Amino acid sequence: MGVASSPSGCLTAAPGDCSIDRSSSITDAPRPLNNSELRLWRECRKLPDRVRDYLVKLFLRYRWRHPLEFNVPRLFSSMRLPPSHPNAFHPALVNAILLNGCLYAAEAFQELELLIANQLRKDLQHSLADADRRFDCIRASAFFGCYLYSKWRTVEGRHYISGSLSLAIACGLHRIESLSPDTQAATAVITPAKDLIELGDLVNTFWTAFVIDRIAPLFDGGVALAPSDQSICTVWPCPWEYYENGRAFLRRYETLKSLLDSDSHSAWDFNDNPVALRAKGYVLLARASTLHARCEARCWLNAEFWDEVRLTSHSISGFADFISTFPYPFEDSIDVEGTTSIMATASLAAHVAAIQIYDILGLIQPGGDALDRQRIACRRAISVVQEVAQLGDEYFPLAIGMILAPVYEFLLGEVRRQVNEQTIIADINLVMDTRKRLKQYMPPECEPDLDRMWSYPTLP
Repeated sequence: MGVASSPSGCLTAAPGDCSIDRSSSITDAPRPLNNSELRLWRECRKLPDRVRDYLVKLFLRYRWRHPLEFNVPRLFSSMRLPPSHPNAFHPALVNAILLNGCLYAAEAFQELELLIANQLRKDLQHSLADADRRFDCIRASAFFGCYLYSKWRTVEGRHYISGSLSLAIACGLHRIESLSPDTQAATAVITPAKDLIELGDLVNTFWTAFVIDRIAPLFDGGVALAPSDQSICTVWPCPWEYYENGRAFLRRYETLKSLLDSDSHSAWDFNDNPVALRAKGYVLLARASTLHARCEARCWLNAEFWDEVRLTSHSISGFADFISTFPYPFEDSIDVEGTTSIMATASLAAHVAAIQIYDILGLIQPGGDALDRQRIACRRAISVVQEVAQLGDEYFPLAIGMILAPVYEFLLGEVRRQVNEQTIIADINLVMDTRKRLKQYMPPECEPDLDRMWSYPTLP
């Protein structure tokens, strides 16, 4: 694996490394495993190439449903390495990838899914006990958490996401302050990155675990594990191809704390990218949702609380206005529909955050500017939902269907306020169609929980 350096002394990706045919597509499902092949997997953990490649491609195809970002060619080529190769993935990461592929595989692979899930738990325990390839363990735990959330096993999913983030922090992934090789001293607990692609995967993996941990309480009612905003120094993430072509160097250094500073306009950068914007949108949504929950519960509504609400509303309104006009060149994307999916998630998170934070401010000034800001945010959110309706199944972000409840609640309020009722009812139907689409991708046992999340009064 080659290593190069930029003139600034930062790591760069070696050209021509680990490429795959990006035009390749998933063919018909391969022949399922016969009894002798299943026995071989149980004894040697070895799958036929046809099955392994099928499941890996399914994982890559449907990765857009979760906030995942990693170098696709590097992952695909590493999955093909023999276990004895020095760059081979830990079995836990291999099995986490295969398990996610099983989610979308033909029904004949269900037996293999159960076998892989059971083995993955053992592999994670061995990785932790032996301190073996910790970064692989971090990624495997995050991927396993995504799998469990897709199965609506939210308690287990939260356990593995929290474990992934805890280990990432213990390994110093929350303190990657630049793309310079000098910054890797803080991550000496894990093997230092050999090139910019590996360093990018470190950065992106941290943000995957971090944002899922932050938004998980919206689904399971738990408490985020994530440390204080002030302790997060890692640069914002980028699309994986930015670390290949060097565009990652064009971004200025920002921290999570700067996103919430009173002078938050400094955080809006037209050189930003969809993956970073998605992370920022989730962070602001989580913050607004936490404050909204405190307000509804009448918890600690002191002067400090209202100061935090005003500061957060300034950040959210600035970000929502910025992202509505963000001129990202979609034609430069490797996957235009995938980039559209990421931008839709970022935008919807920002506008739902605005609806929630101005709902709090509306208590101070009912019917004033706060209500106008909510209406602007709602109109923008509906525009995003219209875009999502055009996305293919593999690009539908599962979180979008779950964070729409505040939009639905606000629209019902508009009906009660008798505001442009015919248009509002059309918007409600669009939101409900998105919710129905989400249910198609989730197991039947999730329906009672989803119904409780949307347990607002029906139309009068």
